[in-house]
Amino acid sequence: MAENIYLNTEDVSKMKVSGAVQRASRPRRWLFPALITGVLIIIIIIIIIEVWLTYVMLRNHQWSLEQQVSSIRNESQRHDQSIATLRCGIYSILSNDSAVDGCCPNNWTHSGFSCYFFSKFPLTWNKSKTWCENKDSHLVKFNTDKEWNFITSKTSSQLYWIGLSDWRTGKWEWVDQTEYIMDSRHWRPGQPDNWKDHGHGDEGEDCAHLITNGFNDLCCFTPLKFICQKPSGRP
Repeated sequence: MAENIYLNTEDVSKMKVSGAVQRASRPRRWLFPALITGVLIIIIIIIIIEVWLTYVMLRNHQWSLEQQVSSIRNESQRHDQSIATLRCGIYSILSNDSAVDGCCPNNWTHSGFSCYFFSKFPLTWNKSKTWCENKDSHLVKFNTDKEWNFITSKTSSQLYWIGLSDWRTGKWEWVDQTEYIMDSRHWRPGQPDNWKDHGHGDEGEDCAHLITNGFNDLCCFTPLKFICQKPSGRP
């Protein structure tokens, strides 16, 4: 009887030890996969960081190259412009101050396919028109937004007659008698208003001039500076 009790107690002790060993070994069974997973995650994070740093470095390098290319292009354009200006100056002298081969006469400004003259003296609209015609040109006519941007960048806050009027037919038309399509973007707010209290007779404001923020109609007898235009390369 005592031996059986002893044996049973011994068996119970062995079972407890075995269970404890199993419980102790169970976490160890997951330790290796967990370590592998952790190492893989760290490697992936390192790769992502390296890829991001490489991307940032390449983007900065690309931006630097683009800046260099832009600088070289601008410098090349300046050189081309200087050469063109020198060439036009020589041709202008040889051609008796006429516009040839894409060049403009002295005191005229070249842009696109046109030469522009920005007067420094005022005349009435009709006298301005005549002055331009005597120079084989006409009062400026706006055809494109690019032309608008160029001319307005040169005129600042000064007032200049342009080739737009309604005195001939009562409808606004360009100086070459082509139809003008009303574009409110180019007129000052509330214009044209054909104001008649200008002190120059009973006529209204039949001629348009350029001012800082757009066109304005004005009495044609008012002396203003003016802008002439003609094609570059015209003999």
